[in-house]
Amino acid sequence: MDPEQVTSGGSLPTIFERPHTADGDFHESELLNRSGSAPPVFSHFPYEPPLPAHPSPVIKPPQESAITNEGPSPPEPLTVIGQSEEMAEVNPYAEKGLYKLRPMDYPLHVYKETPGEYNRVKLRIPTLQPPHTFGKDPSRKDVQERYQELVQLGLDAIGQPEKIVDRNLSRGERIMYKSELTLLDLLLTEVYQYTSPEEERAYSIKPRLYGKLKELLKRAEDAVHRQDPLLSPNDLPDLPAWGPYNRELQYWSPVDFEIIGVNFRLQVENFLKTLADRIYARDKEDPKKPKEKGKEREGIQPPSSNQQAGEPLLEGDMRIFLLTPPLELLSNKEFKKKNLYLVEQ
Repeated sequence: MDPEQVTSGGSLPTIFERPHTADGDFHESELLNRSGSAPPVFSHFPYEPPLPAHPSPVIKPPQESAITNEGPSPPEPLTVIGQSEEMAEVNPYAEKGLYKLRPMDYPLHVYKETPGEYNRVKLRIPTLQPPHTFGKDPSRKDVQERYQELVQLGLDAIGQPEKIVDRNLSRGERIMYKSELTLLDLLLTEVYQYTSPEEERAYSIKPRLYGKLKELLKRAEDAVHRQDPLLSPNDLPDLPAWGPYNRELQYWSPVDFEIIGVNFRLQVENFLKTLADRIYARDKEDPKKPKEKGKEREGIQPPSSNQQAGEPLLEGDMRIFLLTPPLELLSNKEFKKKNLYLVEQ
């Protein structure tokens, strides 16, 4: 689809306003009117690649579905226990070079009936790495510049986060939220790949990893609320959501997946920075907190009180955080007027 047909002025304000069917897909008539050709034939649900045949996995029964939209509920992805298949490392830009950036387009209609090949792969796209890994490297200036463009394209299309902490995560914050950030890296790396008969590729994140990451983020948010009961919900950003529809099992072109992935990392890191700033503010206002001269204060968060019996303790549940003052909080509009602050604190 021509990007000029999708948007005007380089943004995508209408992506939330297009008519949808009950299960979240575009109406066929709407696709026909925009593309000028008949839409693809599709069934109700996007396709999740089958589990590896060897070794034979042990499958748990599906849990209660978290999907609340009207109409028939898509089947809950299965939780697999056991050794996973060996995943190939892929870079969609390795052979054809970097795709030119453009405003975000529609997700692809990839379903079980869609001809092609489905694989679980390790996706290696430089801009989906943490910004501090390439922000200070002069030899990776091209990655920095592409990352800046991707950030703005994501803000234009998705509109999140609304308020942005204008700095990178500090070293102490990365230690504090190691579990969340490790899972974020895994989510943007271990993905589903669809390859069409014409060798075109599309990618989807894994619903199981997405659900686990949201669980960890909610647990971190709840810990801040428990320690500061008077904290208003308006003082914290919304939980990060994947893409414009918060639908994890959707296939996107490499450029669209790159836009959404960069935006989602920005949401997650911004969310964690905001939580860290609230911890710092609470610690600063606590008159009972002893102050030691010449030393950085250390805030300790105990293990989660809702830890289930028999559940392994997550590394992120015991957090030791070297606190640093919060920096400037920018609106979405103000942030886009500045270059992203890539230098590690």
